[in-house]
This record gives sequence, C-alpha cells and structure tokens, in this order.
Amino acid sequence: MNVYRLIWVGFSLFWLTTVVAYPPSLKFEHLSLEEGLSQSTVYAILQDSKGFMWFGTQDGLNRYDGYQFTIYRHNPSDPNSLSHNEVYVIYEDRHNNLWIGTGGGLNHFDRQQERFSHYIHDSHDPNSLSHNTVWSIYEDHRNRLWIGTNGGGLNQFDINNHRFIHYQHNPQDPHSLSDDRVWPIYQDKRGILWIGTDGGGLNRFDPQTNQFIYYLLDMQNPDCLNNYVTSIYEDNSGKLWVGTVGGLHQFDRDHEQFIPYYHDPQQPNSLSHDAVWAIREDELDNLWIATDGGGLNRWDRQQQKFFHYRYDPQNPTGLSSDAILSLYQDKAGTWWVGTGGGGLNFFNNERKKFTHYYHDPNNPNSLNNNHVLSIYEDHQGILWVGTRGGGLNRFDQSRQQVTHYRHDSNQPKSLSHDDVWSIIEDSQGILWVGTYGGGLNRF
Repeated sequence: MNVYRLIWVGFSLFWLTTVVAYPPSLKFEHLSLEEGLSQSTVYAILQDSKGFMWFGTQDGLNRYDGYQFTIYRHNPSDPNSLSHNEVYVIYEDRHNNLWIGTGGGLNHFDRQQERFSHYIHDSHDPNSLSHNTVWSIYEDHRNRLWIGTNGGGLNQFDINNHRFIHYQHNPQDPHSLSDDRVWPIYQDKRGILWIGTDGGGLNRFDPQTNQFIYYLLDMQNPDCLNNYVTSIYEDNSGKLWVGTVGGLHQFDRDHEQFIPYYHDPQQPNSLSHDAVWAIREDELDNLWIATDGGGLNRWDRQQQKFFHYRYDPQNPTGLSSDAILSLYQDKAGTWWVGTGGGGLNFFNNERKKFTHYYHDPNNPNSLNNNHVLSIYEDHQGILWVGTRGGGLNRFDQSRQQVTHYRHDSNQPKSLSHDDVWSIIEDSQGILWVGTYGGGLNRF
C-alpha cells in the first residue's frame, strides 16, 4: 500500500510541475528615440510595396529603410505637410496609394513629390469626411475605400469624385450603424464586411440593402467592455476572431455565438490581459494577440494555451513595454510590435537562435556585468569571461554554473581591478588576466 502511495505522490508531483506551460523564448530587438524614432507610442505599422517600414506615432509619421528614419510632421506654414502629428492608421491600397489616418483628417501621400493631400471634415459640405479623427482605413474586394472615424461613423470614399458617403448611427433606425465611433474594418473570405465600434459591438454590413446587423458581445450589459471592439481577424481555418477591451472572442458566424477567452489569475496559461488591441496569425497557424497591459500572447491551438511575453526590466532582449498597441509581420517574416511608451520591438523566429547570458541581479548564478570585454576557454572547457566593472566570471558550461571574481580592497590576493580586458592560459595551466588600471594578474 505504501509503495502505491509513493507512486501516486510521485506522479502527482510530476503532474503539478508540468501543468504550467512556458513559452519558447523570443529575443526582441528595439528601436527607440535613440535610433531616431520620432516618439515612443506606436499606433500603426505597415510595410509598403517598396519595402519601406512605416510607423504612426503620437508625434509624427516615420519611414524606416532599415538604417535610418525619415520623419514627417505637421508644419503650419506648409500646406503640403502632414495634416496632424497623431497618426492612428497607415494603409496602402491596391494601386500603391499610401493613406494616413490622423487626429486631423485623412492624408494621401505622394511619394514622388513628398507631398500630402488632405481630406478634412467641413460642416458646410455634406460630401466631406464625416469626422477629422480617423481610426481605420480598409479597401474591400471591390476596391472601395472605407474610413472609420471617432464620432463620425463609417465613410465610403469615392476616390474618382473625391466624395465621402456617410453611414452613421440613427436611433430611429435599428438597421443603421450601432455606434459612430468606428475602430476596425475587415472583410472576411465570404465577402462580408465587419465593422467594430467603440461601445456598439460588432456590425455586419449588407451592401445590397445598405443595412447593418449588429451583435453585442454582452447583451445583458450594453456598457460592458466586451462591446468595445478593437480588432477583427479571420484565421487560415476560417475562424473569425474579435478583440475587445474586455477580452478575446471567437465568433461563430453560422450560429451567431461568441466563444470568449478571458484572463484568469488562477490559470497561468489563460489570456494575459483582457484589453486586446491586435490579432495576427503566423505561418505555423499560431495566433498572436497584442494586449494593452499584458504584453504579447501566442495562442497554441494544439495545447489550447496562451504563452505570454511580458516586459521584464532585467531582460534586455525582452519586450520594452506591456502596453502593445500594434502588431505586424513583414514580408521577411519579421514581427514588429508597437508599444505605448516603449517604442518599437521586433523579432524573427527564422533567424539563427542564440543563447543569451546576461546579468540578472536576482540570480547570483548569472554574469556579474553585461559589458563583456574578453572571453577565453581553458583546457578543461571552462569559459572565462572578463567584464567592464564586473570583474572576472568563471563559467562551467556543463553545470551551467558561474563563479565571480571581483576586486576587494581588503583582500590583497583578490583580482587587482574589475575591468578585465584580456585572458589567456599558459602551458602550465596558469591563467593570466590583464586589467585596465590594475596591471597583470597570475591566477
């Protein structure tokens, strides 16, 4: 009986240690103000047909060629400059026209002349843009351009006649748009146009009748955060995903039902945060979810688990912020992550992976400094790492164990200086350590 009990206890302990699934590591690189980004809150990301990366920030439009940034801002004395510095959306249509939605109207960018044309709301012109704050731009399968605004509803733009057709909420018409604050616009593979609103839930548009059918994600509580729709995405298997301020939802279009995914503090592999801002899918059918407060999530279909990538101030290759506002994968497979206050992050899983050893103040078995000046492997396979200001590290790779050697003014036989510039082993197995300011050490 005791043997069976021991087996059961052993199995239970093994099961407990395997319940929490940990994510495959990602190494993020960063672009910030130091590299030339105009501002650290990034609302929009796009790679255009010419290969340039474009980023919309709180303070200007940025074009990135892989080496440097070109910044476009509003200039009151230049009528051909960007109409407003807050850039919420960037879109390239099928004719390679570049459109920019700002806090001050819609812009079309002429690449050759480097000029912006403006489309602004005019209260005296019923055919003008319905509102100057443009949150979304989308071209449907019939090459119609749709513009979502913050308070002016939905616009269909007749490019040939430079005329805007308005679709707005009418309390007297149950088939009108459910709310005039329009966030995402998306057309699925069936040709259905979906519109997400800020408080009015999800709308389905019928172009034949010009009528809207709307779906509240929480019918019992119209003011619920689930009715604030931030993102819409159809995955490769045909499932429609809806991100809201209150959680992630899969929408069963045939039965008109929402399947929710929420953050649960008791479930470590649940969604990391309920405020979902962007949804994308990679080539392996993993769903990536950007949250405003919980970092980046990867939904693994096979394991039915969310893997989290969070901001950690001790990890220099981690996310720079947990507030993720935009998400994009370019043609080379690089994922770009725009944050609220942390600039840009990017990673590419196809690149050769490196194991990263760095200083962690909470881990005494880590390197004692991140500024590495010298590396040497001795005849036993021990790796010696010299740092700037951190002294010498002995790294036993087989045991993954680090031993630190620092200068101690009270110990005359300690390392003479903590700036270690050179290391070598002689034929007798003696280690020679060269320092910057403390001379040569024989160990």
